Amino acid sequence: MTDPSPGLRGTIGHTLPSDLRGQLEAAVRAAREAAEAGAQSALFQLGVAEDEAPAHLDEPQRALRRRLRAHARVLGDALGADGIQGVQRLVWETAYEHWHRMLFARFLAERHLLIWEGEVSVTLDECHELAGSSGSALRVGSGWELAGRLAERMLPQLFRADSPVLALRFAPEYQQALERLLAGLPRTVFLASDSLGWAYQFWQGKRKEEVNASQMKVGADELPAVTQLFTEPYMVEYLLHNTVGALWRASHPELAKRLALRYLVTPNAGGSAQPSKSTIGRFGSLKLMDPCCGSGHFLVAALHLLVPMRVLAEGLSVRNAVDSVLAQNLFGVELDARCVEIAAFALALAAWSYPDEEGCPLGFRPLPELNLACAGRAPSRRRSGSAPLRGSLLPVQFDSAQWEEALAKEDSRGAGDAEGEEQFIAAQGFARAVALLRERYDVVVTNPPFLGRGRMCDALREFVEAQFYDARHDLGAVFLEYCLKLAKPEGRVGCVLQQSWLFAGSYGAHRRAILQQAALRSVANLGEGAFRSVDAAGAFPSLLVFERLVPEVDSHIAVVDVAIHRTAEEKAAALGAAVPDALAFAQVSGSPDYLIALTQGGSLPPLSEFATPYVGLQTSDYPRYCRFFWELPLRTPDWEYMQESPEETGKLTGLSSLFYWQQGSGDLMSSGLAYIRGQAAWGKKGVAVSRMRQLEAGPYLGNFYNQTTAAIIPRDESLLPAVMAFCSSDEYTEAVHEIDRRICVANAALGRVGFDLPRWQAEAERQFPNGLPAT
Repeated sequence: MTDPSPGLRGTIGHTLPSDLRGQLEAAVRAAREAAEAGAQSALFQLGVAEDEAPAHLDEPQRALRRRLRAHARVLGDALGADGIQGVQRLVWETAYEHWHRMLFARFLAERHLLIWEGEVSVTLDECHELAGSSGSALRVGSGWELAGRLAERMLPQLFRADSPVLALRFAPEYQQALERLLAGLPRTVFLASDSLGWAYQFWQGKRKEEVNASQMKVGADELPAVTQLFTEPYMVEYLLHNTVGALWRASHPELAKRLALRYLVTPNAGGSAQPSKSTIGRFGSLKLMDPCCGSGHFLVAALHLLVPMRVLAEGLSVRNAVDSVLAQNLFGVELDARCVEIAAFALALAAWSYPDEEGCPLGFRPLPELNLACAGRAPSRRRSGSAPLRGSLLPVQFDSAQWEEALAKEDSRGAGDAEGEEQFIAAQGFARAVALLRERYDVVVTNPPFLGRGRMCDALREFVEAQFYDARHDLGAVFLEYCLKLAKPEGRVGCVLQQSWLFAGSYGAHRRAILQQAALRSVANLGEGAFRSVDAAGAFPSLLVFERLVPEVDSHIAVVDVAIHRTAEEKAAALGAAVPDALAFAQVSGSPDYLIALTQGGSLPPLSEFATPYVGLQTSDYPRYCRFFWELPLRTPDWEYMQESPEETGKLTGLSSLFYWQQGSGDLMSSGLAYIRGQAAWGKKGVAVSRMRQLEAGPYLGNFYNQTTAAIIPRDESLLPAVMAFCSSDEYTEAVHEIDRRICVANAALGRVGFDLPRWQAEAERQFPNGLPAT
């Protein structure tokens, strides 16, 4: 039985319903606009961008201006030869800090954690009263400003006491606009466990849309916004239950049943799970790293999981367990400094809100130093210019001696120099990130950034190709490889990854290399709709759990598939109830590129031994080169018949188009944009298969055909009826989708499924007793 004590449940609280997420998104998006306008106005008043300080500034204002200009350069804003200082990144940071100081104050106040003096909590109403009666003495203009100052004092790791951006004062119209937006949100928003993560995703929403709409290459400035995606709670719990939970089960089998781990793949479920070879004697020594920690979702969930484990295993009080987990177990690094702040606040909020033995919140108290760091802000872009781009990957080819020398130089510049002070503060945080990334961990879990090679800027693409060549097609695959390097031998790695990594031919070499050195223990295929966010439309994620040891030949991989379920809520429920299937590692390693799929046909030969699939041509300008046949009064020799994708299985369809081929020597061939493919199928009979979703199949007549169609041509024409019967079956569609789960499947996947020739010859005789219909 599980332990009923409130502090020993190992789960996180309730999440935001869709209507409240909508309210939060509207408020946060409007807040960013108002905050950035306020930041621009405040910086303009001080003349921060100008080459000379405005004459009206007094000495304190001039000093603040110097510090802001120095801070802008640390952020990456350029100083021109004419003295003009760039401020775009400074505007972004100023807007973020002012809004989030207020936002954090509201979170604290709604949980009775906003502390006045003497550890006495105050409400927002009391802050307004104090500001109204003693605002001048307290040097605040409103109750919200006072609440923000109290939050700042409570969270010294988040808000620097000497922060130049927080020393700015917004004009009343901007400050009041932010206050109205924050006050308009219902209290329930601030009690949900996932509100902080959503808040930052919404903060980045407009920027993400702008970058995606422009189709610009993604560099340091765009990477945090474009790749920001809040990880669903059930994904976090699945990966933690099968990494930390698996270690708990192996290390403390006598206590395993006292903690509910709904997603843990149990040792004999479906005959598929392998007992973990790694154990942790004392969980005080367990080190968990999230190298892409974002807003801290994995770390907060790990806190809720590890606290009861340490209470049960070590007899600690809940309070001591919370502090011990923060100090000893949890580690996180992130590219985006703002995410690091949110992660730190999320952990502090979770620690203060954690229920004690009686079910009451532990309350505010000083916390141990958190093991969090930003890898994207180096002290000088002349020396560490790749930091904002590589983030947690920076230690790859990193010169530690050069870094230590640089840090010593920053320290020696003296506290009286605004430039030196800002550089040294950045250096300290960066040094912490590098130190954390040089350690090795018992558990590494993350939801890495997904970014295709085609979207990477030149510098990022060149780095990835040089250091992670086999993983070069997506940044997520790069991080999978890096996470395995961060793990100790026999350590566990849990990762959210695009499902195409499991089967796409482009990842074949990478799969082979990874699976030869690390045992893949479980795979959960989630399919489309796994994320609640519209930003994830079209994403097909999988959850992968590895153990860093060479896999045994007779081992199995536990495979769960919940792709058939439509919503994130349905997938979460199905994942918790699913019994995994067993995929033999020998079957995976026996395929040429280590394909991870349940239905490879077993001992059956692949269809490609009997028939070859050919993908069709791509014009890159379909409206220009293609017409319906009835649009032309007369078909000239320049126009060829084009066969489109089948519309219904078993019927001859798709014969309505003409293609402007110009006998192979016209505009299309000279455009440089077209891909002429499928010539080997032209003039032959075969099976036309739509590569989209349901894989409709019908007769192929030997015509030109487009890229959404594959022509499967039998090596022996006498096999055409059997191939037609097989490709027209639901069994074929299911087998192909097991190998390739994308909306548009790869051409190679069509031939990789097992083909039982005698069976389908018999089926063809039954379906086509008089042979295939004449076409």
